[in-house]
Amino acid sequence: MINKTIKNSAWRLVLALGTLLIALSSASADPLTSVMLNVPDRSEEALTWCGPATAQMIMEGYPSGSCAVLQEDAWAAIQTYKTEALWDTDPVGMKEAIQHLCPPPAGHNWVAFSNSNAQSLMYSVAYWMNKNKYPVAGLLSTAPHNALPGHGEHWVAIRGIITDKDPTIPGNNSVDLKFVWFNDPSPENLGDSSIERLVTGSVWYGEFQPVNKAGSVYNGKYVAVIEPPRLRGVAIAPKEVLTGRIITPEEAVKHASEWIETFKLYDLKPYENLRRAKALKPLLVNRARGGYYIIPYEEERSRLAGTAILVNAYTGNFQEIGAFKPVSYVSKEEIIGNTLRQLNIEKAKTADAELVYTKSGKSDHRYFPSWKVTINKKTVNIDHRGTILPEPLK
Repeated sequence: MINKTIKNSAWRLVLALGTLLIALSSASADPLTSVMLNVPDRSEEALTWCGPATAQMIMEGYPSGSCAVLQEDAWAAIQTYKTEALWDTDPVGMKEAIQHLCPPPAGHNWVAFSNSNAQSLMYSVAYWMNKNKYPVAGLLSTAPHNALPGHGEHWVAIRGIITDKDPTIPGNNSVDLKFVWFNDPSPENLGDSSIERLVTGSVWYGEFQPVNKAGSVYNGKYVAVIEPPRLRGVAIAPKEVLTGRIITPEEAVKHASEWIETFKLYDLKPYENLRRAKALKPLLVNRARGGYYIIPYEEERSRLAGTAILVNAYTGNFQEIGAFKPVSYVSKEEIIGNTLRQLNIEKAKTADAELVYTKSGKSDHRYFPSWKVTINKKTVNIDHRGTILPEPLK
């Protein structure tokens, strides 16, 4: 059954957005254009249900005439309408499920839109969101994840987008993609919370990948479920710095504090705890290349973190902020001790550990990378839950 609901907390989001947009515009020295929508975050309820969870969030995020739909009903609809059997949730199945379970207003129709150019696709997303103020289902990648080799699509609900210019205005066919705000329903394992992520355009393009499914009509293309725009263009962003001198943990925390104030991140509801939260010990990930620091923020003196900021490990530049169900981040010393106990080793001659994020989607997430632990010259890989992984990180 579908229950119609009207969001009554939108005014809070508008006020927060106004403050945030002023802060972002001041930081960039230019006025910005944004759409930031009130979309509830939902975790997937089965290991292959990031598609149904995303569909659920999209329908709940309609600015008017929203629908509360069970994930199992979204899953059933996707299976009914999908056209490619090699997917759990293919683009057509996603589009048709939303269209039939919760039709948009008269005169509008969802479309499984694709483009071989990521910047062109994101221009279309920005155009659609600015024009109609609806969230967008985006296909982040088709890499296997959730430790399921056969599950190869990762859908997310894009709830916000910030550009330097309004893409709906004729002549603005090239815009700078400043930020993408999205709900990620599928961080790693069933039972993990979804993550409300606000990322820079650079980070988005680092994760946004073309379809890699031989035999699919979408192979090699980027995909989003939108309404095709009347204008075409590109949304550009600079590439991340991937090498250099590693800044110190103290510098990382200082930069994170500066970004909190610069962008007034605590004015968005998912991150409002930053007004009072204390930074915990920062964690360096991918020291050799593509390095970044995770700076977790403590929840009510619990030593648990429900918010974290990621900064570039070489420049200190802001990469993203995420909110999630509070977790405990273990230290290097703790993970080595846990590994020794699991391997039944009383004392090691040598022991070291480093955090690694691989983008494989199989065992980790940017907020919850895996540990590469070396004991007496033997290397084992441990996920953030403390479980030894059956295969090496690539």
